[in-house]
Amino acid sequence: MEQYELRDLETGKEYIVAYHDKDKYIPCVVKVVKEYTVKFIRPKNQSHSPLEFNKEYTIANFWHEHRGRDLFDNKFRMIWTFDSFAVAKAWCEFEKEVMDYIEYGK
Repeated sequence: MEQYELRDLETGKEYIVAYHDKDKYIPCVVKVVKEYTVKFIRPKNQSHSPLEFNKEYTIANFWHEHRGRDLFDNKFRMIWTFDSFAVAKAWCEFEKEVMDYIEYGK
């Protein structure tokens, strides 16, 4: 797994990330679109994805962290990416087990 600051993401490159949907994470592939801000879209070749076609997503929709603030009090946000889809899926399943244990004691 690696963390990237938004400015360090490559435009047009695809990354494996964890999409946050309600109370769970779902592994998916996103493509980076940079204009004024960084947005993520569903790649055209992805048939099984929780993301909708032609919809742009922000970092808030994915597993990310805040790493301090800049001079203007804006948060530095870092997005977590995975080396493979299998690792992303395993992490999402582990995260679900942890949340179930915390919520239900199972």
